[in-house]
Amino acid sequence: MKRLLSLRHARPILTMLPANSPVPEDDANDLSADGASQATELAKRLKRSLKELGKIAVVTSPAKRCSTTASAIAAQLGATVSVDPRLGARAFDRSMVRTVAELRAWQNTALRDPFSRVGTGESEFDQRNRVGAWLASALGMETADTVIAVTHGSAIEHLGGAILGSAIQGMEAIFLECDHARFHSWRVEATPSQTLGWVLEGVNLDDLSRVFADAEERRRLRAGQPAVPPPGPVVMHEAYYVR
Repeated sequence: MKRLLSLRHARPILTMLPANSPVPEDDANDLSADGASQATELAKRLKRSLKELGKIAVVTSPAKRCSTTASAIAAQLGATVSVDPRLGARAFDRSMVRTVAELRAWQNTALRDPFSRVGTGESEFDQRNRVGAWLASALGMETADTVIAVTHGSAIEHLGGAILGSAIQGMEAIFLECDHARFHSWRVEATPSQTLGWVLEGVNLDDLSRVFADAEERRRLRAGQPAVPPPGPVVMHEAYYVR
């Protein structure tokens, strides 16, 4: 793997429900009509970067909202989809978290005590461990240049935390917002000391054109060629190396 796109599923039915509604099961919480359109448009934009992405693997959480998003993307890119439960959302106890409002409260308070569990649900620490295990296995994936991981906001946060090597107690300090049908782009490369390195190419993206325009601009500058005005809005990006 040379590049990881940690991609949040498109907008699901859950976002349309009143606060007092029961939380739907994962199989029933598919994409809303708006979410289905989001997934289709995102897939078309990613297809424009097909050449630069090289060989592609699409991996998804088992949740319906993720697998539907992944299928739309894979259809445009001519890729197959594999399912990995380690990319799933943080599990909660449905006997204690019953309504949409209770789910939001549970999600929003979790980072205050990342090691605690509510009933039979997972802690933030539990989720970090399994997401980190998936990341370690993805690094050994030699059959793909780009891995697109279609997952949940919480899993994307933990992927970033695992990459940056941040303590789980400091998750809020390195929070990188990722909206529905958006992604973070991470590039894998060797550091000057030849250890494994990551470069965060872009945050909360819905298109890769600026990322590749930046790379081409750096190549031109190294070659002493004149600068070319970049297309589209500027995307802030920073480099982080993890040993």
